[in-house]
Amino acid sequence: MAPYLPFTADLHVDGRVLAFAVVAAMLVTILAGLLPARLTGALYESARGITETNSLPRRMIVVGEVAVSVELLAGAALLFKSLANLQRLDAGVRIERVITMSTALPLAAYPKPEQASAFYHNLIERLQAVPGIERASISPDLPMQGVRGGELFYIPGRDDNVVVRFKRVDPNYFSVLGIPVVGGRPITARDRANTTKVVVINQVLARLLSSKYGLADPIGRTFRMTSPGYGKQDGVGADLLEIGIIRNESTGDLQAPLDPVVYVPLDQYPREDFRILVRTAQEPTAVVSGIRDTVRQLDPTLGLAEIRTLEEVKQRNLTWARQPAWLIGAFALVAAFLAALGLYGVLSHAVVQQRREIGIRMALGATAGKVLSRVLRNALTLVVIGLAIGLCGAMAMTRVMKALLFHVSPLDPAALAAAMASMIAVGLLASFLPANRAARVDPMTTLRED
Repeated sequence: MAPYLPFTADLHVDGRVLAFAVVAAMLVTILAGLLPARLTGALYESARGITETNSLPRRMIVVGEVAVSVELLAGAALLFKSLANLQRLDAGVRIERVITMSTALPLAAYPKPEQASAFYHNLIERLQAVPGIERASISPDLPMQGVRGGELFYIPGRDDNVVVRFKRVDPNYFSVLGIPVVGGRPITARDRANTTKVVVINQVLARLLSSKYGLADPIGRTFRMTSPGYGKQDGVGADLLEIGIIRNESTGDLQAPLDPVVYVPLDQYPREDFRILVRTAQEPTAVVSGIRDTVRQLDPTLGLAEIRTLEEVKQRNLTWARQPAWLIGAFALVAAFLAALGLYGVLSHAVVQQRREIGIRMALGATAGKVLSRVLRNALTLVVIGLAIGLCGAMAMTRVMKALLFHVSPLDPAALAAAMASMIAVGLLASFLPANRAARVDPMTTLRED
């Protein structure tokens, strides 16, 4: 899956791309003007014929428009269904009423890790006294937003290791995000820099240790792990006591499989840059000013950045899925509209061409209902041919669409049926007005005109 575009990306208009777009638009405009002119001339030559005008080129264009519309509608339906599945996906955390923001301690003012730890404790204590805040936490990494880098987690008694995601969290992290402990105990305020180094693991890592290494109960075992240092300090290896297992949380793309993750106390592994996570009793944005004032009271040089709710974090995580869905959906609507216009134009012209024939048929006893059904039948013939071609095209897109979908088959019957039903409805709607006009032809007036 390709990463979504960074919000700090330098975007500008490329002159070559702009020139190509202008030239392409001019060519399309010219072709769009010449083709109808040639078709109109061909149709005019048989304008007074008794038999039905075939206008094969024009009908082929309509069939092609219907086929393309079905493919795009099917693709849009699949992507929107995939997006809906992702929206319902459990990220493993409670995201309602949680707001986050980032800041960083200047190493010149906080050169030692114990100074950073002291700042954390003062900040949390003061934040939890701010009106509207239920609980506050600190961690360098957010759920659903990735974890910077990985570390080697060594198995005791073996030379094997597992690459794990390394998350520093404070004692409030699991309670703020509603992550339950399923075994052992969580990180607490007792886990300080001068105490035994401990680690909590997620269920993915616990299952891996059990299935691959036979450690059915890793709690109480000592593992060795490499870990990064504070600031510019080099990382070192350390022995850690495994104290608990927590339920899985998503640490990256919601579509991706869950990673093995280890959680270590922020006090034991401080970091100069971090994020504040706050669960509120009211609208999350209402407490931002209180949080900003609290941080400034502790250190006036610090500012807050990337202020967003966890709901916004989740929606940004789904940017890669939402953008193609809306883009293809927009193209599908335009294509369906063009197909409707093409079908309306073909049928309207055919009714004008066959006005005399329709008048004769009605004079000989044909009812308005039969004339109406005949025109609609001609329209549905074009639509059905286009549907068949479009359905084959949609099936051919399977390999391309598969990589963009989540828990949806590229040949999902509901999505394909919705696309076909939509196109049939568009076809009937576009053909109703010409059909109704044909059914209201006055045979005597038409015959007197000729």
